Amino acid sequence: MELGGKSPCIVDASAPIKMTAKRIVWGKFLNCGQTCIAPDFLLVDKKIKAELTQQIIKEIQKAYGEDQSLSADYGRIIHEKHLNRLKDYLHSQNIVFGGNVEEDNLYFGPTIVDEPELDSPLMKEEVFGPILPIVSYESEQHLHEILQNRERPLAFYVFSKKNKFINSLFSKYSFGGGVANDSIIHFANDNLPFGGIGNSGMGAYHGKHSLALFTHKKPVVKRSFWFDIPGRYAPYPKSLSFLKFLIKNL
Repeated sequence: MELGGKSPCIVDASAPIKMTAKRIVWGKFLNCGQTCIAPDFLLVDKKIKAELTQQIIKEIQKAYGEDQSLSADYGRIIHEKHLNRLKDYLHSQNIVFGGNVEEDNLYFGPTIVDEPELDSPLMKEEVFGPILPIVSYESEQHLHEILQNRERPLAFYVFSKKNKFINSLFSKYSFGGGVANDSIIHFANDNLPFGGIGNSGMGAYHGKHSLALFTHKKPVVKRSFWFDIPGRYAPYPKSLSFLKFLIKNL
């Protein structure tokens, strides 16, 4: 059972800005952000943060138009309670794009928040909506300081041209499933097990993995009546070595 969580999306300075932004926007705002494996927040190399942020805004407008509320391809929030929850996340935040809400039709526009406090509710709870927090990092050590004490996420995304950087992150952190240079697509591959770990879930399913998860292997032992090992039953021998031998060989 997967439970979601705050799935990080890490972008280093080598990532191609336009394609990275396009794939992040698709994965984040699909179903109005209401997917358990949407990129929950971005961790972006400080050198490219401003450029990437502007390109993400361009890709949002390209995908959903200047007024996203009029787009036939942009969804709505599931119910009023969840809409109000999302609104609360924006209190005292630096909104650099969006933040538009129409309560009467459950519309919550694509929203970008710049450098939220790491201990704010927005950065401690799963967003599950169209709010994208962007946090900059200055070095791999700084990146590690941000990630090290967080719960294990359902998904983990890395955008980079550096295989060493990608492999290092995939090796260092525990997560349900990872994708390099894209988002969400691992869910569609039936050959890959899908599920979380620890705080983000238990077990994995899809294809043959579903059979293993949702079935129970029932062990059965059958014995004959013709022989019993001496010393199995009380009173036991004084020497424990013989008893240990019996336990190992039963």
